[in-house]
Amino acid sequence: MFQRYKQKFGAFTLVELLVVIAIIGVLVALLLPAVQAAREAARRIQCKNNIRQMALGVLNYESALGKLPIGAEFEEDDNPAVSVKPGANWVIAILPYIEQPGVYDSFDFSLPMSASVNEKSRSTVLSGMLCPSDSDRNQEPLVISTGRSVRTWARGNYAANAGNGITIGNTIGTIKWPSSNVGPKSVGWQDHFRRGMMGPNVSVELREVTDGLTKTIMIGEIRSGLSEGDRRGAWALGTTGASVISWYGF
Repeated sequence: MFQRYKQKFGAFTLVELLVVIAIIGVLVALLLPAVQAAREAARRIQCKNNIRQMALGVLNYESALGKLPIGAEFEEDDNPAVSVKPGANWVIAILPYIEQPGVYDSFDFSLPMSASVNEKSRSTVLSGMLCPSDSDRNQEPLVISTGRSVRTWARGNYAANAGNGITIGNTIGTIKWPSSNVGPKSVGWQDHFRRGMMGPNVSVELREVTDGLTKTIMIGEIRSGLSEGDRRGAWALGTTGASVISWYGF
């Protein structure tokens, strides 16, 4: 009798099986957005931690040297918006303060960061510079082709506040770039409404931030470039959009 009972009730009918599958599908549909939201929240936390570490590196640099690192170094009359031979930028300057002294020492500072001798150094992927929310783009390096040379730069998602009015002007794209537009004597840097924290050939001391450090952006997040030639997010490249933000985020 027990055997007959087991045979009668021991298996699902087709209708019952379809109902169970439908219920599981509904539960998955309900839970999937919550799981995705939790994952994105975890990614955002990691992004915040990364930017906090960058900020600590900048502040440790300031404690050691008395002022913030320069946003990017350029030769006199070089155009920082389109330069092909930039010097070191703020990220390179703080490498010893974010536990990357080996990468810092590998750079040849007697030559531009775009020089072939600095290829391996500037192509180094720094995990602390990568926001997981942008992982579909920040894994692809920037590739700049100039004549016979091809230069690659690793990506990042953090850029320094370079202010408003010191990296772009009416003469953009010309061979000569007035030195009055770059550095501490530039019009944009002299105007405290337009001044940033780390700009071309210039930076501030913390005491110069008179409207409050808690109300001033020092480092912000940026997205990586949408194509291999898009400069946005190249951490060792000190041009606008690559590792510095100027003119309302461009």
